[in-house]
Amino acid sequence: MPPIFVSFWTPAYADEVAGLIESLRAFNLPHDVRPLPSRGTWEQNCGMKAAFLREMRAEHPGRSLVWLDADARVRQPPVLFETLDLLDAFDVAVHYRNGSELLSGTLFFNDTEAANELLRLWVTECQFFPHVWDQVCLSVAASRVAGLKTYLLPPQYCCVFDDPKMGPPVIEHRQASRTLAKAIQ
Repeated sequence: MPPIFVSFWTPAYADEVAGLIESLRAFNLPHDVRPLPSRGTWEQNCGMKAAFLREMRAEHPGRSLVWLDADARVRQPPVLFETLDLLDAFDVAVHYRNGSELLSGTLFFNDTEAANELLRLWVTECQFFPHVWDQVCLSVAASRVAGLKTYLLPPQYCCVFDDPKMGPPVIEHRQASRTLAKAIQ
């Protein structure tokens, strides 16, 4: 079964999410993208990602999940996720910018014990540290899951639109937070 692409948006991202949904439909990718009320700050809204993914896990049992931020666009068929979905060799897939900074704009979670434990710990980290960036909380949580098998996504799967070093994008992130994060206050 192919993975399901999931995301949420808060009111400030309503215009952005339309482009994500359009790009998912263009490649006929199964998706579940929902609105959520804002928690008041960009960091707190990002912190909802972990709990949302746990909810999606409960609603889509047996399916791998691919998280895309609301400002993402699918630019080419993301065939790598189909391969990862078929292999139980990996629990999660993430991209590390410059080999060190975990980026949470594109994430893959297989339906495995370790991936589900990671989601549980990530939710806890985000609850304890609501003003810390979700990707920092995810990195901490991942370091606590014994035996977590992580696939390193190539930069084309978490491509920042204005970073030419990341290559031709499969999934492009428009970085709407550069302008919208301050407006959420």
